[in-house]
Amino acid sequence: MDERLIEEQAKVLDKAMTSDRLIDEGMSGPQVHDERFREARAAVYGLVATATMTLLMALSLLPHAPAAFRPFPVVITSAVFPHLNPFPLAIVTTLAHFAYGALAAMAFSYLARPMSVGRGLAYALGLWIVMQVMFVPAFYHHLEFGLGRGEPWTALYTLVLHAVYGVTLGWLGARDEQAHHVAFDALDRVRVA
Repeated sequence: MDERLIEEQAKVLDKAMTSDRLIDEGMSGPQVHDERFREARAAVYGLVATATMTLLMALSLLPHAPAAFRPFPVVITSAVFPHLNPFPLAIVTTLAHFAYGALAAMAFSYLARPMSVGRGLAYALGLWIVMQVMFVPAFYHHLEFGLGRGEPWTALYTLVLHAVYGVTLGWLGARDEQAHHVAFDALDRVRVA
């Protein structure tokens, strides 16, 4: 192999590993700023979408609610911190759930260009599948999708909750992008006006 070709490939790899990768790849300072600002707005919308999802999830706390509707974030937190009393458990669960919702929304802002209700719904479906494949087996010790115990209600309920999250996130993101006149170039980078 030609040594010059090897050197060029090494430079490409080094460039890909640098922390200033966005600017090195041709993004200007204002583009990086706009990307970060878009990401921060998405985090706020993720908090709102998580709040909407959590309000619907709170219905499962009503008296005589089916056991299948027990809030899954509580199941995870109580498994990770079995010694917590109900009040600290509620605080830790709420903080963790909202942090997860905001971080997921930040990732959504990079994956969905532009953000839309349909993309939010598809993203939420992906999050739900990850939950069903990774977290449910880890904490319930069986693969769910409504098939694990022959009870589809837990899986369907969490699917509806994730759909609410995705629709809310996508709708808020789409409105935001219209309000800020967000456009993207051919490489899916934010185009600075």
